Amino acid sequence: MDAQARAAPQNPAARLLAMGRGYVGFATANGAVFGLMFNREARALHSEKLARAGREAHGRLVTAVEALIPGADPLTQAAMADFAWASVHGLATLVLQGQLDRGGTAARLLKRRQEIVLTAVVDTIARAGRAR
Repeated sequence: MDAQARAAPQNPAARLLAMGRGYVGFATANGAVFGLMFNREARALHSEKLARAGREAHGRLVTAVEALIPGADPLTQAAMADFAWASVHGLATLVLQGQLDRGGTAARLLKRRQEIVLTAVVDTIARAGRAR
C-alpha cells in the first residue's frame, strides 16, 4: 500500500486509489499471508509486531480517507474508512477465491474490473464527503 501510494500523483483521490491497488496486489501476490493476517486463531497468538502493523496500516487508510474528505464530520470519515476497507478487502478476497474469474476471464480484463471497482470506491467516498 505504501509503495503504491508513494508512486501515485500526490492528490488524495489518487493516493487512496493507489492504496487500494496495493492492498489487492499484496493479497493476490501473498494469498497465504493475507489469509493468515485475518485468521481469528492466528490473531489469538497476540503478536505485538503484527498488531502494531495492522494498526499502522489502518491508520494510513484513515488518514487517506480524511485527506479526501477533510470537510466531512468525523462519523462520516470513520464510516467511509470502514467502507473503503470492507470494499477493498472484499474485492481482494473475491479475487483470491477465484470468484471474479468465472469462465476464464483474461487477466487484463480482471485487472480492469478491479480498477473500476476501486475507482467506484474512491468516487463514493468523495461524494459522501460532499454530501454533508
